[in-house]
Amino acid sequence: MANQATDKSSENTNNKKEEVARVIATEKDLHGPGRFAADGLADEDQCKRMIKLANVLGNNDADEMDTSGGLTISKAKELVQSSVVKPQAVELYLDLAERGRELTASYFHLDKPLYFDFTHLVCRTALVDESNENKQRNDLSHPIHADNCIIQPDNSCLKERPAYIQRDFSAIMYLNEEFEGGEFLFAHENKSIQATVKPKCGRLVSFNATNYHGVLPIYKGQRCAIAMWYTLDKTFDEVAHSEARQVISSFQSKPVGPPVKHNEL
Repeated sequence: MANQATDKSSENTNNKKEEVARVIATEKDLHGPGRFAADGLADEDQCKRMIKLANVLGNNDADEMDTSGGLTISKAKELVQSSVVKPQAVELYLDLAERGRELTASYFHLDKPLYFDFTHLVCRTALVDESNENKQRNDLSHPIHADNCIIQPDNSCLKERPAYIQRDFSAIMYLNEEFEGGEFLFAHENKSIQATVKPKCGRLVSFNATNYHGVLPIYKGQRCAIAMWYTLDKTFDEVAHSEARQVISSFQSKPVGPPVKHNEL
């Protein structure tokens, strides 16, 4: 039977980021190895700023039930260079992602560096359905999968290309809770639900990339998050992070120019 993570403090507070962040669910709470959830990685103001940034370009992907749109680090860097968004907005994006990476590395006591493989700030929006038939959906917003292998018909997972086999850990940092549905789920190998986590601003779910997981349907509203995939292989390091910081640094050292187009960011 699925179990939903609830807010409760943890003993795991031995790192500078964990002085603010607190683990609310461990492997025991989430009924499986290599997973945890934590709160306090972002405050309400930071979450609102990230949601505005995620929606700058509007929705660029859609299916029958919802639409999605967002920003990679590379695209965010380009928006700074073209003065569409302020450098401070993208700097916050980078800083929040770094908090997630640091907490993940600390919690799992890794003995080698953990690198970003890919980072995506994304919002997924339920399509308006006044007949309320959305709540009768039995599909998933994101089908059950693993992040570094391909699930086979016998429910085993084959770790070979085209899967992203370099990915070792994954995390998602939620930015809001003002929507219906959209809970994160961990699954058994037979794809039955093992545990669920309700999103809220500043909540991080982090796990070994081999964990089976998915997302329940979004019935109403918009669900926003920073999705992060990590690797222990430096050759796959997402260099866009350092490139974006260099661009931000160069902009901050320049004289103040005309206002940007999206100056609310």
